[in-house]
Amino acid sequence: MKTFIASLLLLFVFTTSGFAQTGCCPYIGPIEILPPNPSTMDTIRIVTHTTTPNQGNQISYSYTLQGNIVYLRGCFYDGFLTAPASYSDTTLLGVVPWGYIAVNYVGTVSNSDTSCVPFDSNTVDTTFFLTIVDAITGEQSAGKVYSISPNPVQNELTIQSQNAGVVNVELRNAWGQLCYITTLHAKETIDMNTFPVGLYWVRIGDAAQQSVYKVFKN
Repeated sequence: MKTFIASLLLLFVFTTSGFAQTGCCPYIGPIEILPPNPSTMDTIRIVTHTTTPNQGNQISYSYTLQGNIVYLRGCFYDGFLTAPASYSDTTLLGVVPWGYIAVNYVGTVSNSDTSCVPFDSNTVDTTFFLTIVDAITGEQSAGKVYSISPNPVQNELTIQSQNAGVVNVELRNAWGQLCYITTLHAKETIDMNTFPVGLYWVRIGDAAQQSVYKVFKN
């Protein structure tokens, strides 16, 4: 009789442990965007919070940026010991173009504790708007190491740098669409004759320091 009862208890333990691993997981909290109201001058960080019902381990975490969509993927082993485990992951997105950015996070629970073998998942989405800094603010923050002339421009836009290193130059229209990209050593001339009349944004710099200028095309 004692052997029979012990067998039932053992069966109950394995059944409840297996059941705890299925059907719901992981739990995903709200996505944090840091800083909360980012601009094109900020280094963007995305923080996710994931909880598994059982104690396990994190297998992998990755992100890809495609256009204006950030795809985050986390995989977790749920384990068998009933003890919720929480994980916070920070993705350093860096400096990205202005406009709306969408974030899609999929958290997956794995059957394996060493490789991602998904059997359940949850997803959460969010969006944030990246404001563009004012041209004067950008110039002051960069110590006036860049100059742009003429402004307004009609034919050719000349960009000069006092920096010794190579920096990137991006020209975007009023809707944030990329119109021109190049590298700047000391001086760069952009032919504006083929661009429509209107407002443009010129971003100059690297990951550490950037300037954004407002340019009008006549």
